[in-house]
Amino acid sequence: MTSMRSMAIILSGASALALSGGTALAQQRNFDLPEGRAADVLPSFALQSGLQIIAPAKKLRNTRTPRLQGAYDARQALKRIIRGTDLVIASDRNDVVTLREGIKLARTLLAAESFDPYRAEEVYPSAAVQSDADIDAYVRCTVHSANALTG
Repeated sequence: MTSMRSMAIILSGASALALSGGTALAQQRNFDLPEGRAADVLPSFALQSGLQIIAPAKKLRNTRTPRLQGAYDARQALKRIIRGTDLVIASDRNDVVTLREGIKLARTLLAAESFDPYRAEEVYPSAAVQSDADIDAYVRCTVHSANALTG
């Protein structure tokens, strides 16, 4: 009985943390980010905003973002930073933002000849999901958790 009570307390605490985290993200935060390469700016933005951003590093190296200074909601701020670039928010669930190009990059990397011995049929999102709109719809409707090497 004690372990069930402890479990209920732990779950209640986790729910409270999740709710308070969501509330905090909707609040205005002060940002002070220089103009620069998205590969340099977005990690600083993630620290200042509390958002986790998933995007291919190579794409970010070749993309410039404008200076951002002032008080904004985290999502407003991200939209301002990527405005005028070819970066697109494909998913925005709680505190994780996925940029569409991540899926495209994974497909490109896994198409390399060196992966021939290991490659199988694409399961998620599937070979049928090709257009930007289809990729965005897939990401918005799907939740996955994984560890990945980037850089």
